[in-house]
Amino acid sequence: MELTLLIVLLAAAGVYALHQRRRRAAEEPAASVPPTGNDAPADIKQQHAAPAGAPDETAPRWQREVYSLVDAASGFYGSSAHPRDMLGNEDFAAAVRLLSDQDVPVDSLVSLSTGDSAILSSMALEALARRSDSAPARAIALQYIGTIATWPLYFALKFLATATPRSEPIVLTVLQRTASYLEGRMPRLFLKEFIEARIAAGEQPRAIEPGPAPAAWQID
Repeated sequence: MELTLLIVLLAAAGVYALHQRRRRAAEEPAASVPPTGNDAPADIKQQHAAPAGAPDETAPRWQREVYSLVDAASGFYGSSAHPRDMLGNEDFAAAVRLLSDQDVPVDSLVSLSTGDSAILSSMALEALARRSDSAPARAIALQYIGTIATWPLYFALKFLATATPRSEPIVLTVLQRTASYLEGRMPRLFLKEFIEARIAAGEQPRAIEPGPAPAAWQID
């Protein structure tokens, strides 16, 4: 029964994504669509691997140390075959430990998780998944779930799967907002694991109101 539900949900999301792509192509044939997912022209995992600039000396110590660890982890990040591999990297793990400290504001983690650096986003999301005070960040992660790169997507789904109470159904909302990712093999795998984790935790997926899902770059 659970396997059947998984197949139905993924198939429905895939059909919806195909419908949306065809509709956009018909309505806006000349529109420039930002690349998302694992099948972008250039691997989006690499496009924004490192942050644009390190903080200056006036920034909090944790921030300066984390940015230093981002530089150290960049090479491994670029060659990693799966985002889970990052958990075994010493520099990535050290950054997550720093960000998991209660002295680091949750608002700062939210900012890092939605920024342009895929490594920082991944670190912040993994830290949020480990913290007991991260509940306020769930709504933001859900809102921006369709705007982040492939590797951070894995950590965002992990955070949402573990931090959201089973009484709050989120599976169908996540599928609606990540429809464009279903073109990529890795995102499809991440979403399948997410659905399995939520069902195992006791979530009973509920129908959502019909209507077009916002494209990733249109979410406020």
